[in-house]
Amino acid sequence: YAVLGEVVQKYPKLIASSSGVLVLFFKALQSNAASELVASRVYEGLLSVASAYAHAASRATLDQIASVLLAMAIKAQGDARQRVAVVECSNRLYAFTNTKARLVCLVLSNDSSLKVRNACQEGLKPLSRAFRARAARASDTPPPEKKRRVDEKKAEGGEKVPASEGADDAGSS
Repeated sequence: YAVLGEVVQKYPKLIASSSGVLVLFFKALQSNAASELVASRVYEGLLSVASAYAHAASRATLDQIASVLLAMAIKAQGDARQRVAVVECSNRLYAFTNTKARLVCLVLSNDSSLKVRNACQEGLKPLSRAFRARAARASDTPPPEKKRRVDEKKAEGGEKVPASEGADDAGSS
C-alpha cells in the first residue's frame, strides 16, 4: 500500500479522474485494522494518495471525494486511525474555505480519540499550520544583535552593586 501510494504520488494523472483509489485505501484501512503493521502502511499510502489527488484531481473528482469523506465522518465507524485519516485527507485536499471539508472537522470534533480531535482543531483553524511553522522558525533564530546592545546599555547605565554589599544591606535592615 505504501509503495502504491508513492507511485500514485509520482504519477498523479493515474488517479486524477476517479475517486476509486482513495475509497479503496479507506476500505483497506478498515479491513486491516487488526494488524497494526499493515494498517500503518495503508495509512501512509492513503496520505500519499490524498496528496496526489490534491495536485492532480479534477474539480468533479474533488467534489466526489468531499462527499465520500463527509459520509464517512457522519457514519464515524471504524477505529480512531480511520477517523483521523478522514480528517487528515479532508485537511490536505481542501482549502479552509471548502464547507464540506470544514463540516467533516466539525462532525468529528467531539470524537473520543484525542488524535481525531486534534486533527479536527487543526482543520478548523485557518492557517494554523503556517503560523506554527513560522513560530518554529522564529524560535530557531537567535535574537537580533540590536536588541542585545540595548540590553547591554541598560545594564551598563545602571548602578552596579557588588553582590556582597547588596546582601549586607538587605541583612542589616
